[in-house]
Amino acid sequence: MYNKFLINAKEGKNEWWRYLITIIVTWGIGSFIAGIIMGIILAIYLISTGNLNIEALPDVVNLLENDISLFLFSTFIQSGIMIALFTILVKYIHKRKLMSIINISDKIDALKSVKWIKRIRWMNILKGFVIWVAFSSILLFIDYLMDPTIFSLNTNFGNIYLILLLFIIAIPIQVTFEELFFRGYLNQGLSLIIKKPLIVILISSLFFSLGHIVNGGLDPIFMASNVLTTFVVGIILCIYTITDKGIESAVGIHLGNNFFAILISSSEGSVGNFSTLVKTTTAVDQTTSLIFTVGVYLIFLIILVLYKKEEILKYLGH
Repeated sequence: MYNKFLINAKEGKNEWWRYLITIIVTWGIGSFIAGIIMGIILAIYLISTGNLNIEALPDVVNLLENDISLFLFSTFIQSGIMIALFTILVKYIHKRKLMSIINISDKIDALKSVKWIKRIRWMNILKGFVIWVAFSSILLFIDYLMDPTIFSLNTNFGNIYLILLLFIIAIPIQVTFEELFFRGYLNQGLSLIIKKPLIVILISSLFFSLGHIVNGGLDPIFMASNVLTTFVVGIILCIYTITDKGIESAVGIHLGNNFFAILISSSEGSVGNFSTLVKTTTAVDQTTSLIFTVGVYLIFLIILVLYKKEEILKYLGH
């Protein structure tokens, strides 16, 4: 059975080269432009501090990787450029409205005077955010019960208001772009050439997880854990998108995940070793920790599948 949200792609132009141009320009050129801008900012920083010698670069790189304010600012620059390019390419290369990648609403589609802001289901975003923050909090509490010695509480939140402001500005843009691209654009595009819905979900989730491979750090266990958990999360986000016929719930969940990872809890050794509210040191048995983490995410996925069983079966054509 066709999913109304996925077949939105048929509204526009879908030759393979249009997808190639959109992907290359959005990710390649977008990242290049963002890199140039950040390079200019870095040069200004070096000049202003008088650290123009090459020996100072490692310290600057370390600052960029671990300073949450700079991380959020660079995220804002890169995601802002990429979502702007993506929006332009969808309109002029694919001849489509961006709303067709966000959700479907036949009733509102007929009323052209209705603004896009009224078409977005804001409550779905809020529900997704609350669900994932609650889930992450439960997982963190279970971790604490298993081994409270690896936990430490951060009582020194310098520049908290600046951090919150940058988070509110940067992360919603980043999350919205990724959901537009992976759960909207990529799923819709793949569904045009792959007629097996489950394969579409698995492929888009695989691309999503590979795009986040180094988020857990360069340690092999961290990388494996991040790829596996992000893959499962990708499937969860796809299920919400397909059953809701829109990306709003996925945006909320993704936003909740990033909120928790950037501001609430982080692990020692992960990329962006930020001063979150709660810090955990590396577990003694990392393999057991990996199995536990992936297992919990799979349990969430199983519960979601059971909860949305009828809608999923409709999508799969059973």
